[in-house]
Amino acid sequence: MVAMTGAVRDLRTTTDGAEVVGEASLSLAVDGAGLVARVEHTPADADLAALVGAPIGFGFRGRVKDLLATLAGTPLGLLVDDLNGAPAPAAYAVQRENLLLGIATPTAAADADGEPRRGPHTDICAGWRAGGLPVRERDAGRPSPFVADPPVPPSLDDPDELAWHELPPLRPAQGRRLRRLDVWRAGDGVRLDAMFRDYAVDPDGTERVVHEYGVVATLADPGLEVVEIAADARALPFPTDCPWAAGSAAFLLGEPIGDLRRRVREVSRGPASCTHLNDLFRSLADVAVLVPLIDG
Repeated sequence: MVAMTGAVRDLRTTTDGAEVVGEASLSLAVDGAGLVARVEHTPADADLAALVGAPIGFGFRGRVKDLLATLAGTPLGLLVDDLNGAPAPAAYAVQRENLLLGIATPTAAADADGEPRRGPHTDICAGWRAGGLPVRERDAGRPSPFVADPPVPPSLDDPDELAWHELPPLRPAQGRRLRRLDVWRAGDGVRLDAMFRDYAVDPDGTERVVHEYGVVATLADPGLEVVEIAADARALPFPTDCPWAAGSAAFLLGEPIGDLRRRVREVSRGPASCTHLNDLFRSLADVAVLVPLIDG
């Protein structure tokens, strides 16, 4: 069994300090086939029975789309939605461990004529775009060109005790995804600053960044449409190709922020996109829930 845990908290900050206005937690046991075997969560009155038997990872959202619709806009819904991509850091940790131990990573299989077989994920994202270095290496039967020495994450220590959840130390081969979304009024509109970081732990206990992006945006009232947005590629596994996806932020211009969970998969896809950055874009839909808390 593999254990996965998550926690989310909404804070409203005023001149008098910060108060918690929403929170949730989720704990899963995942079996050897990658299927959810057991679920614990808060709030306890939510019905998450549909998660049992669902496959964690890419394709998860299609399996539990009705549950996601029910939980939309809630802290618990954010945790469930992230199960589509949140296993990525731990998966990368295994590949990183194999690299450091000198264990060969499987490459593209050969076809009947002995030629490398083209993998199924070509053009799924910028990192695996046709003609890019990772695809060329894979199709030639060579190991994936992961960055040899991924950056060590900058410290998240903050004098504000509410700035982050308590983060227990990770053990080797474990991974974690962190998210932050700050929203505030600025003039006649709304500003947001968001980021996510996936990181994993080497066999020697060193923490390494797997993926990290930041996004800043300006929204216009009354519909909270995106009028300015930029993505910052901070740390990615294939520095020759992955950073091209930062330009996909422009696909969201003119979109109402509250529609992004539906619209991102329609407007940001293929070799100009990043599946992990798209997860961050999707999470921005919750700005539509947070703005009334600011105004209140």
